Amino acid sequence: RVMGGVKGTADNLQVAKARLNQAMGRTGGTDFELAATSLPAIELEGGSTGDLFEAARQSRPELAAQRSSIRAQELGVSIAEQQLLPSLRVGAAAGYSASELTEPGWNGSLGLSLSWTLFDGFASPAGTEAERATLLVEQARLTGREQQLWQEIESARGTVGSAKAALAAAEQGVQSARELLQLAEARYAEGVGDALELSDAELELANAEVQKVQSEYDVAAARAQLLRAVGRREWR
Repeated sequence: RVMGGVKGTADNLQVAKARLNQAMGRTGGTDFELAATSLPAIELEGGSTGDLFEAARQSRPELAAQRSSIRAQELGVSIAEQQLLPSLRVGAAAGYSASELTEPGWNGSLGLSLSWTLFDGFASPAGTEAERATLLVEQARLTGREQQLWQEIESARGTVGSAKAALAAAEQGVQSARELLQLAEARYAEGVGDALELSDAELELANAEVQKVQSEYDVAAARAQLLRAVGRREWR
């Protein structure tokens, strides 16, 4: 029974490492050492989804890139709209002339022209509408990504909360197993308990401690997932 528990512990550890890799977006194997202590709570961990969402909007690179695409498209719409307006041009020229070398003279001119394309086969209006349609698509894409981000943060927050509750239960389980072991040891010392009862109590404590370690790694993985959703790379 003890050997089976040890093998289960090793398997659970590898599963926990694989899940941690996935949450952090890390590629590679699971042959790495883990810190002895749990990762601390991240900033705003206990805050609302709205607080985390506002922080993520400033950190997630794909949202920044999408906003840049929208600004570029807005400029494209502005340029297309200007092509529908009349064009005003001002020109000036200056010259020097002389009929004789002893009588030079300067002359100049100033011109003002207004042009307006009345009909170009509907190319300019169609181009403007195409630019506006593309802008709407880019804005809708940003909205979709923000909605997806909100759901991702909401899910990550729920996972952190569940993992922390499971850890609290696991810690209580360790405490209860220790109390049972102390009782079994006392009964064994007084001769009213047997070795099997003591062995079972020891195994129960070992399993409870394994569950506690598993829960600690689950909390760390959940926090890493939340950290990734917020768009941060370091703990604060």
